[in-house]
Amino acid sequence: MKPRLHDLLPSALAAALCAAGANVRADETFEPPLPPRSEAHAVLKGGRLNGLETQILRFTTELTVAEVLQFYERQWTRAGEPGPRQVERAGWKAISTMDGTRQLTVQARSVQGATEAPLTQMELGRAPTDFVPRELPRLAGVQVTQVTESRDGPRRSRLISMVSDEGFELQVQRWQQAWLRQGWSPGLSREQRGADGARQW
Repeated sequence: MKPRLHDLLPSALAAALCAAGANVRADETFEPPLPPRSEAHAVLKGGRLNGLETQILRFTTELTVAEVLQFYERQWTRAGEPGPRQVERAGWKAISTMDGTRQLTVQARSVQGATEAPLTQMELGRAPTDFVPRELPRLAGVQVTQVTESRDGPRRSRLISMVSDEGFELQVQRWQQAWLRQGWSPGLSREQRGADGARQW
């Protein structure tokens, strides 16, 4: 398995962005139907995931994971068409469907007696040819797997996920050198370990 600098699955991405709000235009509203006894808030509005327009809503509900998935299966099933596709990954159960060029996905898992669920809408009709930021140093052996762009009023943010075959310490050194060559000034530098033992810098 490749060492990961920062590699997030879409479900983990939604959890990581839960605290992020956004001021958006009226045409960027995303108001899908919600199951009964649910509380929801926007996670990502007017954002882009690998260049694709993406919106994420996260809700919690008293319903079970199975009841949440059954709710959306009923919402998304159309007569004479294949039903929503079901998958299970890393503790999340999910279903997804296509609505024209939009992909709708709900993921759900049980947390402390409730169910939490990110609900994602992604526009697949206008896929860009290159979503990697031009100013990002292109290092040999480093593969960009995911670029998430978000807006909060005038502020724009990017979360870039990459994998590499090189060791962690070598990667830290290479990134420091690349940014210094671009004219950046050194600032706070620290390493953290996650509960699963993953290292972050």
